[in-house]
Amino acid sequence: MNIDKLIRWDTRTNCITEWLVPSWSRPLRFVGWGCEIGNWFGFFAHERLDGTSCKILDRKLYLIEDSSIGSTWLIKLPHARFSVEVLDEFRGESCIVRRLTIRNSSCKVSWIGDVAIRTVVPWEEGLVAKFEGTVIQHKDRNFYYDTEEKAVALYWKDGRQLNFTWVNRPNFPLAFTPYLYIRDQPARPEVGHLHCATRAWVVHARVIVDYPAAFVYRLGRNPFVLWNRGFLGRFIVKPHRLGHRWRAAEWKLLGRGSLYGVWPMLPGDQWSMSLKINAS
Repeated sequence: MNIDKLIRWDTRTNCITEWLVPSWSRPLRFVGWGCEIGNWFGFFAHERLDGTSCKILDRKLYLIEDSSIGSTWLIKLPHARFSVEVLDEFRGESCIVRRLTIRNSSCKVSWIGDVAIRTVVPWEEGLVAKFEGTVIQHKDRNFYYDTEEKAVALYWKDGRQLNFTWVNRPNFPLAFTPYLYIRDQPARPEVGHLHCATRAWVVHARVIVDYPAAFVYRLGRNPFVLWNRGFLGRFIVKPHRLGHRWRAAEWKLLGRGSLYGVWPMLPGDQWSMSLKINAS
């Protein structure tokens, strides 16, 4: 199998931009791919080659035996330094297994909050999402449909189907909860990123800290504050699941901040997660 005949990709990032599924009448285009890694102090956006408070120290791009495409990244965030590997492996012409591996490359603890494998598919007439047995229409709401189930899917009106499923449980500490979520993103070209320029379905395979060892608080774009179990944190941090995560400064108009959970990744620790994408 030769992946040159199956995909097109961005040579700056090795993010797949087009998949020529043999049984489909036309290529499947992606306007978002790659991964995102953050700790609420900052985050790494793979396909954008940037993020917030992120420094890319090194990167390598490669192909493996004409069946896989991958990249490795050395990144630095506030309070963290990670080595990241993203590998997209073809299991036949209509199945991709995406694996993300993250390692703490610092000699100190690196704080981490969430990790996501992203897939963004442009919306077209009749394209709907389905998860937990419910069909979701695209309503330009930018609404997050979360599920702890093992699968979400996209359905085209001509019968094409794209299925997303976890490959086993992510190899992350039990403080993290794995989610698949899908979002009906409206066109927002003013943001300036390709994945926001058109209406699209955004699928994230994500692990997030639900049982924090510490909390990060921020108010708007002001500096972050970290509360751990020492000092003031012992009165604030409790080993319970976060009942609600305030996304993207939802409370900004109210002048309130956002509270998020983080977990310490010890020097040398390595965690991984895998997602299967099957076209039929």
